[in-house]
Amino acid sequence: MASSVRIRAIVSATSSGTAQAAYLEGQGNSHLVSDPNEVGMLARRYAMIRTQALNSEESARLIKQLAGEL
Repeated sequence: MASSVRIRAIVSATSSGTAQAAYLEGQGNSHLVSDPNEVGMLARRYAMIRTQALNSEESARLIKQLAGEL
């Protein structure tokens, strides 16, 4: 069975902008991560996903295109 995990928040509480904690939420559980190495990895992964995501107009266009193919 596939499982998904959502990064709900990456908290930055330093003047340098370094992420201090990440809150992860999955099906039936949640987890607060405070290990700097793990938080840094999650922050980089989240940033990479955001850069690859479509903007809202592109998303709407793709949804309409796919709906038209049904």
